[in-house]
Order: sequence, then C-alpha cells, then structure tokens
Amino acid sequence: MSRRFLLIFGFVQAEVLIKAQQEICEITGEIGLTFTKISKFESEEAVFNTQRTHAADAKRIATAAVKASRFYQESNAQTIKHLVLYTLTLLSSGTC
Repeated sequence: MSRRFLLIFGFVQAEVLIKAQQEICEITGEIGLTFTKISKFESEEAVFNTQRTHAADAKRIATAAVKASRFYQESNAQTIKHLVLYTLTLLSSGTC
C-alpha cells in the first residue's frame, strides 16, 4: 500500500472518530438535560423523603451527564486541534 493511501485512510478514520465523539457529546448533553427536568419535576412534586432522595439522585445523574458532555466537547476540540497540527506538519515536511 502506498503511503498516500495510508494517510488518506488515517484521515477518514480520524473523521469517523470526531463524528462519534460529537454524537456522544450531544447524547450525553440531552441525557443531562432530561434528568435535570426530571429532578426539577420530582423535587416540586415530592411528598415523601424517598421521593426527595430520588429527586436528588436524578440531579446527581444530570450533573454527571452534563460534565461528561463538556468533557467530550473539550476532548473533541483537542482531537481536531492535534489533527490540524499533524496535517500542517505533514504538509510542510513534504511527506504527503
């Protein structure tokens, strides 16, 4: 296999990775938002201590999901940054 083919294949795989990370970011963000809404509703409607406990658990899940979404967003940005730098290095060295 030629070096050029392997490079193109690598870039295609990188694109797949970036799209997958973006999808995970969006889904975990949606999960966090959903659990935030659930915890708000359950907190407002809670009558018993067990219901309040459940609402607090939902809030913790929501917070964790939002944090995970932000992590994936930052991770994706770093992946893109490094791929751009790598591409520029390859182009400037004449390796392509």
